[in-house]
Amino acid sequence: EGEAVGDTMAGKGAKEQASAVAEGDLMEETVALVKEELLAGLTAAVDAGAGGDDAALVQQLRDVMQTVGMRLDKSRRLDQGDLACQLAQLCGRAKTNPVKGASLIVSVLEQTFEGRSEAAAKASLVRKVTSAGPYLNIWLNRPKVFQLVVETVLSKGTKYGETGAWKGKRVIVEHTSSNPNAPLHIGNLRNVMIGAHAANLIAKTGADVKQRFYVNDLGAQIGLTAFGYHRVYNLIKPTMKIDHWIGSMYAIMNTFVELQVVGVDLGKLEDACAEGEAAAEALREKVCAAAREAGDAKKEKGIEEYIGIFRELRDRDGYGELFRTLVGEMRSEKDIKKGGAELNLAYERQEAWAIEIFRKMVIDCLSGVQETLETYNVRHDAFDFESELGWEGSNTAFLDIMTKTSYFVPQTNCNDKGVPEG
Repeated sequence: EGEAVGDTMAGKGAKEQASAVAEGDLMEETVALVKEELLAGLTAAVDAGAGGDDAALVQQLRDVMQTVGMRLDKSRRLDQGDLACQLAQLCGRAKTNPVKGASLIVSVLEQTFEGRSEAAAKASLVRKVTSAGPYLNIWLNRPKVFQLVVETVLSKGTKYGETGAWKGKRVIVEHTSSNPNAPLHIGNLRNVMIGAHAANLIAKTGADVKQRFYVNDLGAQIGLTAFGYHRVYNLIKPTMKIDHWIGSMYAIMNTFVELQVVGVDLGKLEDACAEGEAAAEALREKVCAAAREAGDAKKEKGIEEYIGIFRELRDRDGYGELFRTLVGEMRSEKDIKKGGAELNLAYERQEAWAIEIFRKMVIDCLSGVQETLETYNVRHDAFDFESELGWEGSNTAFLDIMTKTSYFVPQTNCNDKGVPEG
């Protein structure tokens, strides 16, 4: 008879268990199935008259458990079982000592479980039950639990993990937001992965999720790159993926700026490099010697560093035509940094000619970035341009609001030039 009851429980676990788990929370449903097995075991014990002189108490405990229910919690120590049940309240309703109640339940369940067939034991979630004072400690059949998990995930497919917890909520996840004058680097891609996966997870809760890219299309770096891009775009064709080409352009233009800062003439440096190694070294030594004579060690270090970078970029594979064209366009520019800054300022002022230049470079670069994102199946719902926030007055309006709150602290520190910072 015990074997028949055990087989019945196992049969119930085969179909109804998978169905129940697939319909709700996996942990909660698994615990519910464990409770069913425990109650089924106690019912089998009652039907078999188990418990001897305490048979009536076994039935009473079973009835209380059916009426009130059991609370099963994850054990704090896995060496004492997977789940635990505190019996004090249940035994109080049955008017018996909880230690005695726990011991009695374990005793009759052991008899029931011992009567299971090998197949029934393998198909059951409960492997064994022990008592410790007023507690029941329940040991799960791990292979069966793992089987339920795998079957549940596979049966739900792409719908696994979906809930309605955040249904009706609207969520914006802003991610990637790399500078639009260079390709994505590994740090950007880390943010892509975190942001895109967060958006997918939140969407599974039922929320309306939008992924947005904040386009930082203002500032010295962007202005400097756009300054160079505008000058060469109609002269040569890109020799690499467009965002890589624009990133290369920024590296070259920034090197030109740094060389001008330390007083190196771009035209003369390029001519010396074109003449050969000896001429390039002679020029480097000449400008370094001038810095040493002036006692300017910082300037000499800058000269050494950026002449080295200039020569390395000049000879880098794939850079040749772009480098030569940029040098040709910039060698007569007395202040390249100022040229980029003026273009950026015109863009901030929403001047049409500057918008045409900036947006051409920014959109081209973003198209290359999107090509990279496609390889990870990442798509943004919207691109928000920093420039447009400035043009519509949102930045100013927000700052005006914040300066009137208790959270605003005026700038109190200045740098060595007297400009407020911090």
